[in-house]
Amino acid sequence: MLQEVIMKKFIIRPYQNKDIKSILSIYNQSRGTPMSLEQFKALDLNAKHFGYFRRYVLEENNSILAYGHLMKRPGSREGYLITTIQVDQSHRNKGYGKAIWDRLWSLIQREKPNGLETFILDTEPISKEWAERIGFKMQAHEVESILRLKDYRPRYSLSKVPIMLDGLQYGNLANEESLDKWERACRLYLQLCQENPQFIRIDHLAIDVAKYILSPNRGVSEDSIWIAKDQEKWIGMTVLRRVHKKEMRNAFTAVCTEYQGKGIGSILKYIASDFAYERKIAYLRTFNLSANEAMLAINQRMGYKKQSGQWLMEWNLAELY
Repeated sequence: MLQEVIMKKFIIRPYQNKDIKSILSIYNQSRGTPMSLEQFKALDLNAKHFGYFRRYVLEENNSILAYGHLMKRPGSREGYLITTIQVDQSHRNKGYGKAIWDRLWSLIQREKPNGLETFILDTEPISKEWAERIGFKMQAHEVESILRLKDYRPRYSLSKVPIMLDGLQYGNLANEESLDKWERACRLYLQLCQENPQFIRIDHLAIDVAKYILSPNRGVSEDSIWIAKDQEKWIGMTVLRRVHKKEMRNAFTAVCTEYQGKGIGSILKYIASDFAYERKIAYLRTFNLSANEAMLAINQRMGYKKQSGQWLMEWNLAELY
């Protein structure tokens, strides 16, 4: 029998597969571009493979009005869990979010994770203030930017690979002939994360994390991973992820420390935009930490427009145990 918490006129119960459309409807209220049901199901399937995934819904009069979950996420700090709470916009300020949190908190006390992470939209300062009151501290601010490709003018011809510029080569993984190219791309991703910790929020560096982030399950294909090379040395990378038919995300761009300041990051960003344009993508999105002024400047030169972003909040729970 499903465990249920009955409070006033609503109940809080474990998530069931039948709830997915209601959850997706609430989830899409905070997104610029709605996620499809198929994409959301794929995200759920991935989450259930992370080793820990618990979701609860708040139901009133047979309607789902809020949900919250705890889960592991590749790249998070060791022993940390991600917590998310979202309430239907037409039913806020009724204590529903607090009720979901109380249910999640009982799980947290039982599981005793090292800490928690949560992401809060920067358009919701009240939610941020509430999180800070209970113990969360802000760690970073991520800025989302969008490039509308309708009037974009491609810079490079991607039909001739590799592209040769200033003695360096730029090509995608699909055209790379080395047998270990996939493993090598994953190792390069980890190296770039390690060399740029102030700009990339990946705390737990492991090959499995890279394989997950660069996997087809995340909308990444071999031809959407572009590598910058100095002869045989791999020195930079940009990654595109398909969000849906008309939208892609430039999910990652970074250059090895010794090659920074040479315009390589800018070239990789333009290649990513050219790639999306050739595939008749309407919108290209990207996230950057607000501290990454160099990448934000590149985005601005390319015509990206800043959108609302999100605060990354953390709570070290070790002191409570």
